[in-house]
Amino acid sequence: SFIHPHPPFAVPNPWHKLYRAPLMPLPNVPPDSEALLTYINRLQSRYKYRDQGTDRNLLRCLKAYYYASISFVDAQIGRILATLEATGQLDRTVILFTSDHGELLGDYNAFGKRSMHDACARIPMLLSWPGRLAGGQVCNAPVSLVDVAPTLCAAAGTRIGSHALDGLDLASIAEGTARREAVFAQHAVIPPVAGARDLHDHPESRAALSTYMAVSRDWKYVYSATDHREFLFDRRSDPAETRNRAGLGLCREPLQALRAALVEELRAAGETGGLQPDGSWREFPRLALSPDPDAHLLVQDHPWADTRIPGYTNP
Repeated sequence: SFIHPHPPFAVPNPWHKLYRAPLMPLPNVPPDSEALLTYINRLQSRYKYRDQGTDRNLLRCLKAYYYASISFVDAQIGRILATLEATGQLDRTVILFTSDHGELLGDYNAFGKRSMHDACARIPMLLSWPGRLAGGQVCNAPVSLVDVAPTLCAAAGTRIGSHALDGLDLASIAEGTARREAVFAQHAVIPPVAGARDLHDHPESRAALSTYMAVSRDWKYVYSATDHREFLFDRRSDPAETRNRAGLGLCREPLQALRAALVEELRAAGETGGLQPDGSWREFPRLALSPDPDAHLLVQDHPWADTRIPGYTNP
């Protein structure tokens, strides 16, 4: 695993010159971008010090360094693949490349990773399986990180017997022998203002701070519990996710279908803290940022961090 790309995107020389800031595209900021954000997005922009103005040159520089971080990782993976090939192991090695999240990088005038927009939630999923899958093929079926374990178990000829897995073998999805209509996600966050309650012990608290998602080939449904709002994006006609169709009567069918599929998935997993008995969303108190622009700024200190500097701080 590689730490980068991760803020502050501090790539080593000369990688920081691979992409030049003035040549970088500006972020995706639709006309109604403020209406496409959740409370969690606004909170994250605040504590990352990025909600008090926009510097376009800085935004281009962020993207240049982010791209450079990715290219640096690509080069290191290239070294691994070259070694596999040089040692005669490439043709008998299953390789699965993925990530945990992306970055907004100023899209929608927001920053960070805690978003269900594609900039954060749509991650790479590349699979090389010699002898089973032909190379260079593209599969547009929705897949998820829950598919990693069953895929590697299938490649190893084994299985996990202690519990049922949520995912599917990626190769079987690519071959068309396994099919599903949607994949799901839930993200819960503890804002600095909420203290350090253990969300695992408080399902309703976890639900109150959750953002949920269901994605099919054609549509994406998102529900933000902190805002009690639904979002629906048309993945075919609006891949940049510039308009929320949740309130449009013409899109009621895909909205209801994905909402129902998500509720069914949550019930099956026992994650029902955010649901009413009838399957509707439970409404929690709305959250809002403090009008004080210095409130909730992130300070990256931890109890285990040693902040003592000899000669500058007291022991």
